[in-house]
Amino acid sequence: MKTLVESIEQLLERQNVAATIDYTTARLTLIYLDQCVFSSLLDRPRNATWSQVRDLLFEGNRQRKFLCPYSLEHIVETAAMRPEDAAEVDSLARRLSLGQSLRLEFILVASQIASSMRGLPMSLTELLEPNQVRPLSDPEFRERMLRGKLGLDAFNSKKMELQNHMNKAFRDGRSPSSGVSKAILDLRSDTYTKRLIAELDVVLRTGRARIEAVPDAPHMPTWASLIIYILIRLHQPDRAELLQLRKRLVDEGAIFIPFLRTKIILEAAAIAKQQKIEPSDQYDNTRVACALPFADILVTDGGIAAGLREVRLDAYFATDVFSTKDAERQALTARLQRALEAKELPDVS
Repeated sequence: MKTLVESIEQLLERQNVAATIDYTTARLTLIYLDQCVFSSLLDRPRNATWSQVRDLLFEGNRQRKFLCPYSLEHIVETAAMRPEDAAEVDSLARRLSLGQSLRLEFILVASQIASSMRGLPMSLTELLEPNQVRPLSDPEFRERMLRGKLGLDAFNSKKMELQNHMNKAFRDGRSPSSGVSKAILDLRSDTYTKRLIAELDVVLRTGRARIEAVPDAPHMPTWASLIIYILIRLHQPDRAELLQLRKRLVDEGAIFIPFLRTKIILEAAAIAKQQKIEPSDQYDNTRVACALPFADILVTDGGIAAGLREVRLDAYFATDVFSTKDAERQALTARLQRALEAKELPDVS
């Protein structure tokens, strides 16, 4: 059985594969579609109200103007559908993605940290990679994804059970004041910040990054140790850059990292509202946090879309956010039409 470090190293060996689209010449509108949206694009009577959106997405895909990236989280959730529906959604998503997937959360966060350290913007080739996994029409692969989902759901359920208990205790049924909301936000930011600083201190003290396993899940790496390990392994910062990063984390907190800004604020908003967090919310929040800083258009379920707009993350990242609600579909259709007809699309290189 491979060790945890060997498994991570095997994963990292694949990260040198660049996206196969030449973003220096292509002009694309990057559209993030949540898994529930891909499901709504199936040609089914129940999805008749989505036909115009589907036609526009397909036309933008045909003209190579729209790119809707896929992701491992999409695949894991899609695998839980009926086999024939899972295969069809998977095929549709691969077509709209132009063969591209979001890089894994840990890879993206490490790249965002490196980018901020060096004052360089991230390119979409750092955001995307060629989709290298087998299709869900392969029964063996679909079963493997289902088993993986069950394991992740069980792991996330334990985390969410504790989080939901803390949410209830923290709020105790009261409506949040602005002071309470800020305290929750600061608490979530501090949690991520302190863990990253602790792993940085290990590197600064020993000269080596480590991968720590979650105490009750030895096959799962801790989030912070994996981020710092990947940062060192792929981006090779020198000591001065690491000291600069540590100072910025102390001064600003982890919220300067785009992925963490999104995730921290969404988590803090859920706690402030005393919302019950489900395991599936982890998939949704992770994908949205990966895509929002880069997407021109983002379409997700009503709760997440409302949350993003309420805390103005859509404005912060200059992303047009739409929900799957009927009332917003007309505005989404108009936005897609404008993007399709635009003579000069935004340069995303």
